[in-house]
Amino acid sequence: MDELSFDDVSQMYVESVVVYNGKLIYVEDLSREEGGQLYLLVRYLEDQKRDQIKFNRVDFKPPNRIGYVNHGRSAWFIARTPGRVFKVGLSNDNIRITPTQGFERSPTVRITSEGLQAAHDNQYPSLYKAWCSVKREAGYANACKAFDHQFAICSNRNIYYKGLKVGSIPKGNVRKSNIVWNVGYEYLADVMEPDYEKTVRTFG
Repeated sequence: MDELSFDDVSQMYVESVVVYNGKLIYVEDLSREEGGQLYLLVRYLEDQKRDQIKFNRVDFKPPNRIGYVNHGRSAWFIARTPGRVFKVGLSNDNIRITPTQGFERSPTVRITSEGLQAAHDNQYPSLYKAWCSVKREAGYANACKAFDHQFAICSNRNIYYKGLKVGSIPKGNVRKSNIVWNVGYEYLADVMEPDYEKTVRTFG
């Protein structure tokens, strides 16, 4: 039996997204069975299947950072923010969801959306494959897709960083070396490199 009370577990886990056995789950509710054992009623984000899991505090961990989530014909940037109500995982009270500039009217991603699992696992298409995908999806309208935790591209070849338009690929092959950065955002060429975050954490 975990040392946390029913109310503690409810406050810390219910209506939030946590990691269980490497998978993101949304905790919908909490129950107490005969004998006092607590169970979480959960939904797996990957396939939206529901389950009931015996509560053991060490089994439920906070997610890694999320960043861009591909959702429908757009991409939304999700970042955790300080919240008054403590949650182990992500909840509507401790995240900020930023639409990609120009796509504010797209259907809003939710913390229960399937795309969060792919983002959490760093499963993104390459820049070129993301562009090919949005070209197919666009039709008569623009579309957008993330190719990194922090970057996305639209079918008009614009490049976005955390929701903000920061450059474009005006001509030539769709590859990182052909990005023309907006003034003041040239430093993002380094941020886009695969080893950038590892280097910053090592020497920062």
